[in-house]
Amino acid sequence: MNELGKPIVSIDHHSTNKRFGSFNHIINDASSTGALVMNIIEDLAIPLSLEIAIPLYVAIVTDTGDFNYPTTTPKTHEKAARLMEIRVKPYEVYRKLTLDRTIEFIRLGGLALFNVQLAYNGDVAYSVVQYDLFQKFTPRVDELVMLPPYLLSIRGVEVGVLFLEYEPGRILVDLRSKGLISVASLAADLGGGGHSRAAGVRIRGEVPEIVHRVLIEIEQMLLSARRESTDEEEHRTRTWRSS
Repeated sequence: MNELGKPIVSIDHHSTNKRFGSFNHIINDASSTGALVMNIIEDLAIPLSLEIAIPLYVAIVTDTGDFNYPTTTPKTHEKAARLMEIRVKPYEVYRKLTLDRTIEFIRLGGLALFNVQLAYNGDVAYSVVQYDLFQKFTPRVDELVMLPPYLLSIRGVEVGVLFLEYEPGRILVDLRSKGLISVASLAADLGGGGHSRAAGVRIRGEVPEIVHRVLIEIEQMLLSARRESTDEEEHRTRTWRSS
């Protein structure tokens, strides 16, 4: 029970979920939380209206990386097809999710990408946006997750990190990985959470100290991963499935 005296139901597919709910339904290898919710709705024989179908479709699309992540299965696509049968329009979802950036985000994103730094022989790409720069643009909070994938798209980069000071002394650390290491475990160690390939945490402190701390942890994890495995692709698959 929480302070309101109401039970909490936690439905999730993140391995870092602390099972804080009164009832917990955590399936780590599920493609998305939306798919889990859809299973429950169908088990309860609740009719799927368009009002319910749209957020379910959005949840599945975003959690599966547009159906690109390894946990995407034929059943994932079957669920999406079922929602489309209820008149969900994929292009309308795509337009609102992707083609709806503010000019403030584009300008801040341009500067963040211009200032990208490479570390550890090009294994890590990171960008630091301090508060004095962030406050000049103040994009929507939901837009910020669009930046880290650009860092990961750089050839040869294994881990991308955005350090964004959204308030003085409060830093968002957004992590992305191609799978050689699990950024979920790193985020969890810092007090956050997420997926093996996409995770994050909000930390209080000084920007240089946080940047140094996170980069050192990433370096140690990359070194350890390469010592443990001679087949990096196999290691990526294991990392994904175990997280």
